[in-house]
Amino acid sequence: MMFELFGDMPSKKNNYRRGVQGMFIDSKLTAVLDDFLWQLVSIRNKLRLTEPIQGNIAVTIDFYMTKNPDDQDADNMGTTLLDLLQKGRIIQNDKYVYDFHVRKFFSPGNSPSMTVQIKSI
Repeated sequence: MMFELFGDMPSKKNNYRRGVQGMFIDSKLTAVLDDFLWQLVSIRNKLRLTEPIQGNIAVTIDFYMTKNPDDQDADNMGTTLLDLLQKGRIIQNDKYVYDFHVRKFFSPGNSPSMTVQIKSI
């Protein structure tokens, strides 16, 4: 299965803040992550996925970035996206990702996006 998401993928790992009640994520980041979740719900409905993909999988993510790709870590963006794929019920659990590839491309003049390919292995 292959699909495309639109927007700049943030890194959750670098955006946790310490507050009185413990660690939290900034509300702006939460809004961005919620937007990606809604995109995933739409994709899940288009693909008619009634259950998350189960079993061992391979995931390949290509990030098309409009800003300097050196400014963000590919592994942190990929990890954030895996968490969203699990939360959006596209995959059962990111612990079943046995083959994981993340690439970054500089794509000035275009909208930031990413393609995600998931295969059972």
